[in-house]
Amino acid sequence: EDVMDVYLIWSGFSKEAAGTMPLVKDLLEPLREEASKWRPEVLVHWPEPVQDVEGWLDYLITPQPFHETFETQENHALFGRVAMWLREHIFRLQQSALGSSLPEWLEKLVRHWQEKKDTVITLNYDTFIESAIATFDLLEGRKRVQFSNIYAVPIPDAGPRFGDPPWSTRSRLPTFQLVKLHGSLNWHYPGASGFGQPIVDVGVDPWNRPNPTSWEDYQNRAPGFVQLIVPPSLTKAAYFENETMRALWLMAGRALQAADRIYILGYSLPLSDGPMRGLLGQYAAGKEVIPVDPDEGLADHLAAAIPTACVLGDYCGLRGHIPSFVADLTST
Repeated sequence: EDVMDVYLIWSGFSKEAAGTMPLVKDLLEPLREEASKWRPEVLVHWPEPVQDVEGWLDYLITPQPFHETFETQENHALFGRVAMWLREHIFRLQQSALGSSLPEWLEKLVRHWQEKKDTVITLNYDTFIESAIATFDLLEGRKRVQFSNIYAVPIPDAGPRFGDPPWSTRSRLPTFQLVKLHGSLNWHYPGASGFGQPIVDVGVDPWNRPNPTSWEDYQNRAPGFVQLIVPPSLTKAAYFENETMRALWLMAGRALQAADRIYILGYSLPLSDGPMRGLLGQYAAGKEVIPVDPDEGLADHLAAAIPTACVLGDYCGLRGHIPSFVADLTST
């Protein structure tokens, strides 16, 4: 009987694929620099120098009882500027990385996922997995899998809405499922919170592209829309009012509930991530949980956070942890 595997990946996965991709902590310095240009006084008002991206963004988006109405509005406006900066910053780093060759281990892993029809839950914004599918021939029978086929919830092409040809063929094929819980740089929406906001897919670039699509050209694929990404703040509820985003979280829960084994790649389950801690706490009970991370103490951390799971630390503390793991995974 086949074992049902689910993969949970975060920023450490993308950093392994391209060393220039940031972890959350790597956003501190560039964010502090940008914020000082917009409203330097807000850095002074924060009790400490900005050392915690999530805590600071949460401070901005949450109305403070000691603020006048205009101060709350100013903080909300600054949060909006930070969110826009984050979209562009991550996008430019992603596009720069896509100018290089597709990592061999990533192609092997994607092929393995397709063969096993696994579910991959990601908190990343980037399109490295989709771009891998756009780079090589991934077949299901005699048909080539399009990157759009793997989305757990179909995202409509931007082309028909904005008068251009569709970016991809939308025939449904049996594929592995990619569940993007924090949105994606190629998903654009009007920018408002709440139910009924449309999301469109503006396409992705393949790896090893000499001149990846520019930020300006990317924005022109869906005029008036912005990238749907959930910023790294503690308060994310407004983004989860969107029915597509809620559906993705429900599907993630069902996948974890049905799983026999959960691999965690490049994710440390921080104390601040309440939704993921709740998700794993509810659905990882009694299952094998296998973290793949350079931190040798992560297995103990996960065992304490999910005491009812069976956490195995075989791939913690290894240099080249993800490529080594993929080599073992695909050799059997």
